[in-house]
Amino acid sequence: MGVLNDLVVRAALELRGVPYRNGGSDLSGFDCSGFTQYVFAQHGVALPRAVREQFRVGKSVKPQDLARSHVPLFVGGLILRIGVRD
Repeated sequence: MGVLNDLVVRAALELRGVPYRNGGSDLSGFDCSGFTQYVFAQHGVALPRAVREQFRVGKSVKPQDLARSHVPLFVGGLILRIGVRD
């Protein structure tokens, strides 16, 4: 899994500069869940499109156990934000 982790993180970092676009899931612009879905798909990992479904298919990890390519879900009120951890 370590090689996949590195590939996912590298792919995510290569997308720096792609603009935010609400509902976006391609190189013209990404929102949070569209970004993670796109990055993981580049390496054969299928994720649902919506953040709620991505949350459901994930598993709980203690903050101190987060590793490269884990996708933390940041909960603020009712808003979830996600991103690939480097």
